[in-house]
Amino acid sequence: MRFEKSCGGIIYYNKEGKKEYLLIKHLNGEHWSFPKGHMEKGETAIQTAKREILEETGLDVLINEDIFASTLYFPKKDVIKHVIFFLAESNSKIITIQESEVLSYKWVSEEEVLDALTYENDKQMFKKLI
Repeated sequence: MRFEKSCGGIIYYNKEGKKEYLLIKHLNGEHWSFPKGHMEKGETAIQTAKREILEETGLDVLINEDIFASTLYFPKKDVIKHVIFFLAESNSKIITIQESEVLSYKWVSEEEVLDALTYENDKQMFKKLI
């Protein structure tokens, strides 16, 4: 059994007191989710989340280190994946996608997030953090 760890962020933009959340459509699998990626050797979870968010979206976000949730799942028969999502605030809605990993993006209201996400695990993570 192989163990993988990924970190990312549930990113929001505060627009006149109402939050909008960033979803990205991943190239691999074409699913809607949040920005995340594999932890590199020597990185902390926060460092991984900030790096992956910056790489995939071009956003330099403010991560709330105290608000996070994690889950375990089995993406393949011989793989256990541990994913940690942090709540993160962006001061911009201008996205520069990483074309090698991201097909598209959209900002959605809190009410639209659950319907827009592809996987139940992501929906549960969002519910835990919001």
